[in-house]
Amino acid sequence: MGVDTFALHIDQFSEPMYQLMNARNVSNAAIITAYNPLSQIQSAEKNQTVHAKLVETLKRRSVPLIDSINIDSLRAWPDEKSVCILGIDLETTRSIGRKFKQNAVVWIDKDAIPRIVLLR
Repeated sequence: MGVDTFALHIDQFSEPMYQLMNARNVSNAAIITAYNPLSQIQSAEKNQTVHAKLVETLKRRSVPLIDSINIDSLRAWPDEKSVCILGIDLETTRSIGRKFKQNAVVWIDKDAIPRIVLLR
């Protein structure tokens, strides 16, 4: 990981995320992927296409975006490109996750603890 990168772990406080949210003056963040809708493995091409649509959708909302990658610590699931969105509310996060047929999203509240939010 480079200087400007850090790892988040579900249900564990993240000092770098806490500092980032404070620096950007936001009280929450979310991580959403469009890869592998409904947990069905897709081709790289299909995943890249839906990821581009997710990024386009978020850019229209004019919210701060940070490229990210979801990595399964057990390596049982392939890495997935995702987007960290700063200052987005939970209902919008859920709505976007559902639009891209995801089973869950990651929500980070002001406590800087990433949590899984199930959508189905």
